Amino acid sequence: MNEEEEQLAKSIKLVMKLGFYPTADSFDYELFDVDRLRLHILDCVGALICLQKKFNKLPADDVADAKRREFWQTLIQMSSLAENESHPTNEALSTGLESIPDEQKAAADEK
Repeated sequence: MNEEEEQLAKSIKLVMKLGFYPTADSFDYELFDVDRLRLHILDCVGALICLQKKFNKLPADDVADAKRREFWQTLIQMSSLAENESHPTNEALSTGLESIPDEQKAAADEK
């Protein structure tokens, strides 16, 4: 299995785990509820923005600020990548994208 196939398998596993696809032996794109997944992502981003407004009232923390800026920049670049279907030229972004979804983190979250 090449890297692209591995990434696709991880993505399908995540989509199924989150409940946006009925459990089945094989993945059928016609059954994938992409609209519900997109709305879920927007709900998560909206919740993060709401919470971030509260966090921003706390004393400044350079590390937290850097993480916040990195997250939003990555989200912008990922959105642009999805829209343009081009390959990222930013090596850090490429490395970050390769680790999403991260099965090790998902497994740790389940425990």
